[in-house]
Amino acid sequence: MGAFGLALVANPSSASAKTYTNPTSLQKHNWYSYHEDEYGTWRYYKLHFAAHSVYEFTKTSRSGKWTENKIPANRYFFKSANKAHWYNYGATNVDNLLTRSIKMAKATKTGTDGKTHLVLYSFDRSNNKGGINLTGPYKTWTYFTSAKYVSNTYEYYQTVNYLVK
Repeated sequence: MGAFGLALVANPSSASAKTYTNPTSLQKHNWYSYHEDEYGTWRYYKLHFAAHSVYEFTKTSRSGKWTENKIPANRYFFKSANKAHWYNYGATNVDNLLTRSIKMAKATKTGTDGKTHLVLYSFDRSNNKGGINLTGPYKTWTYFTSAKYVSNTYEYYQTVNYLVK
C-alpha cells in the first residue's frame, strides 16, 4: 500500500461490491505534500483522484521524477470514521489497523504564504516512527492543492490526541 490511497467501494470483501465514484471535491485538485512515510523516508507526494481510481505519485527530491502508482477502486474501501468529517480508507482484505484516515478542510494560515488554503489531512497512525501506535498524540500530515506551498524545510502537520477509526 502506498503512502496515501483512496477509492470508493461498497463491501471490500464482497466479490459483487458496487464501485462508487470518488467525491468531486477531491477530483477537482491535485494534492501535494512533503512528509515522512511509515518507514522514515521523507518524500514528496502528489495525489490525483479520478472518478474510479486514485493516482499516487512520489519522489525523494523536489527536482526528481515522479513515480506513479495507480490504485483501482476495487482495491480500496472508504467509510465514515468516528469523528465528524473524517473518513477511513485502506486496502481491501487487510488488517484494519493499516487503514488511514483523511479529512478535507480549510486550513487557517497554513502554508508558506500564511494564508488560508483548502487542504487534505492524512491521519498517520505510525507517527512517522514505523509500526502502529494505539495511543496518542498522532500526527495528521497536510496535503495542499498547490505544490508551491510544499517545501522540505517545513513539516506540515497537526497533532491530535484521539484515534480516528
